[in-house]
Amino acid sequence: MTPLIVDTDTVDDDVFSLLLALLDPRAKLEAITIVCGNVGFEQEVENALYTVEMAGRGGEVPVYAGCADPLCAEWVGAEYVHGQDGMGDSGFPQALQRAEAENAVDELVHRVGEPGGADDPPERNARIVTDFDTEGFFELMVSTLS
Repeated sequence: MTPLIVDTDTVDDDVFSLLLALLDPRAKLEAITIVCGNVGFEQEVENALYTVEMAGRGGEVPVYAGCADPLCAEWVGAEYVHGQDGMGDSGFPQALQRAEAENAVDELVHRVGEPGGADDPPERNARIVTDFDTEGFFELMVSTLS
C-alpha cells in the first residue's frame, strides 16, 4: 500500500480526491491536514471530518487543522463558487469525529521530518525540520520533491 497524507482545503473538488484516498485499497491514508482555502477554515475542517465518516473510516484517519490564514496575502473566500459550506450548501450534519489537538504543521514535521526515517536519508529529514519556516518554504518543497 502507498502511504499518503492529504493536505487540503476540503471543498467540493478536493472532497472527490479525498474520497479516492479513503476508499482505494492501494492507498494507506495516514492523515489529513487542512489548510486555509476557499471557504471558512472551520468549515473546511468539518468537511474533512464528515468526508472521513461518510467513507466509513470515522475514527481511523486523523484530521489536523493547520494554518487558518494565508501566509502571503489577505484571505479571499470563494463561497460564491462552492457555497458557504464548501459543498454547494448541502447542509451536511456535523461529524462525530473531531480534529486532533496537534497542529497540522507540527504533525507534518513530526511524520515527515523525523531524522533517521527508514526510507529517507537522515540529512534530508534533518533539513526538513531545520528549514521549516515561511521564507524557505517554497525552496524546501522544491528540494524535498526533487
